[in-house]
Amino acid sequence: MNNTITKDLLQNLRVDMAAALKSVEAKYGLRIMQGSCRFTADNAVFKMEAARIVKEGNSEIVVSKEVTQLKSYAKLYGITDDMLAKGLRLGGKQFWITGYCSRKSKAPFILRDEAGKSFLGRTTMVLPALGLKSY
Repeated sequence: MNNTITKDLLQNLRVDMAAALKSVEAKYGLRIMQGSCRFTADNAVFKMEAARIVKEGNSEIVVSKEVTQLKSYAKLYGITDDMLAKGLRLGGKQFWITGYCSRKSKAPFILRDEAGKSFLGRTTMVLPALGLKSY
């Protein structure tokens, strides 16, 4: 058997790892997300993130690093929990702020639309839509 690491092998391995991690998620009550992978013909390194799952009302929220950052940065911008729950309207569409990525200075807000699709939002776009002053 040729055990050289290839892109095809890693794609199959990723599927198998995701299936194997389901039991670990259930055992520990966490969500485990696989990230990027770097590889050579001899080795591979996967990024992986584990996050708590908390119940809020009727839904479950995965407390990713973006959600944690949103809770911290929302206070700095004056964004309240009510604003986050109500969401905002942009271009006639409804969006909810689901995260914040401090490394993306031009568009740090992570938005989700009614269809569940994610977008990045600029501070100058999001804050006025919430009725707040843009910087």
